[in-house]
Amino acid sequence: MPFVLTYPNINGHRFQPASCEITIAGLRIIGIGELNYDDSLEPGELRGTTPYLIGTTAGIYKASGDMTMPELEWAILMAKLGPGYGEVRHLIQVMMFEPGTQASKHELVGTRIKKVGNAIKTDSADGLMVKLELHPMYILRNGLALAQPRGVAL
Repeated sequence: MPFVLTYPNINGHRFQPASCEITIAGLRIIGIGELNYDDSLEPGELRGTTPYLIGTTAGIYKASGDMTMPELEWAILMAKLGPGYGEVRHLIQVMMFEPGTQASKHELVGTRIKKVGNAIKTDSADGLMVKLELHPMYILRNGLALAQPRGVAL
């Protein structure tokens, strides 16, 4: 039976950052400062000899993301991925759960790290964070992809 959302939500809470459990390459990391990800499906256009659109293709799918994490957690993840860590594809899983709600699971499949940024701010007492740019192959939200698989098994 599908989950039914009722208003107002009296016996539970909505998702918040504390509702999320993030696993990267099998490591549960609770120090994630920020995780952003998106995907897009840009349809191709077929016009023929008319200025009007006569059809579209499935399009070009792209996924991207970025995240920040504390320096210590980054060192542990980097050591796990090993030499050439920017070439190693891994899974990032985001599990969201609150009592009284249906759990939600997002997966960034086949993710590579494409850029690493460090910053040290001498006027701050905050912990050192590392910014990573991500290149996922695709994103699944509750097991569903933005584009229907064609020729590959998701």
